[in-house]
Amino acid sequence: RAGEDARPAMRGARTENICAVNDPVVGFHVDGVPRNRFAQAMHPFVDLERVEVQRGPQGTLVGRNTFGGNINLVSRAPEQAVDFDLAGTFGAYARQRLDGFVNLPLGDRAELRIAGLVDRRDGFIENTGSGPDIWDERLGYLRASVRVRPADNVEILGRVSRWSQGGIGQGDFGLQVLGTLRDPDTGRISLTGVLDPASSRRGSQGAPADSPYRLGRDAALTRDNLENAGSIEATWRVSDLRVRSTTAMSAFGSLRQNDGDFSANVHALEHLDEEADSFTQEVQVASSDP
Repeated sequence: RAGEDARPAMRGARTENICAVNDPVVGFHVDGVPRNRFAQAMHPFVDLERVEVQRGPQGTLVGRNTFGGNINLVSRAPEQAVDFDLAGTFGAYARQRLDGFVNLPLGDRAELRIAGLVDRRDGFIENTGSGPDIWDERLGYLRASVRVRPADNVEILGRVSRWSQGGIGQGDFGLQVLGTLRDPDTGRISLTGVLDPASSRRGSQGAPADSPYRLGRDAALTRDNLENAGSIEATWRVSDLRVRSTTAMSAFGSLRQNDGDFSANVHALEHLDEEADSFTQEVQVASSDP
């Protein structure tokens, strides 16, 4: 990852420039529906059936932005059974995480499944500046799925989900600058010099530079991600063929701010306000499942 953006690599291919105007070279999909922005690839892994990792160019079957490969999260579909689960995690830095699901049949030809996650944690990278600690978590996720079989050879699966992520997070923070190489005799910057941990780039307020868990930022970091998504997958089996139509939409917004100068100066703020709405329609014709 780079800050709040995912940066996966496959077969030596990775995205070198993470910004709002660039596209990834490793695709990321949820239930076969693309999530084309880097921050969307930090999508929560909740109540999954499997994770598909497809190496190599996948443009023929998957589409754009898959030169290096593709990652697809496949969520569990509703089943004809009463089932439920709840798991909790509690730890340091006020960590509190609850995730679970409930599955209910709705007659003989329909079923409902609801899955969710709540995750809270205080920041564990100490900020010696005036801002709050970094890398906290304020995450919420909810997904509802309904499957209906109006006929023996017809199946309709609908999903809606909402993912929100707030708090400070990392902002765009990715690296801790430990100091500057200087000539010990002249004090000038030199590539052949020794590391000077007293560099102003190591952080404001006299932050020590010898730990990646302690830094100085004079401006508060910001993270505010929100994604609403939905899809309808209709499958029709006739003779030896399977025809599947997938209609999907997603609306994603991300607001992030970072202290970009690594010092006590207040003039260098990095600000990213990104919105991405997408609509996809796909039709597949294949041989029937055995």
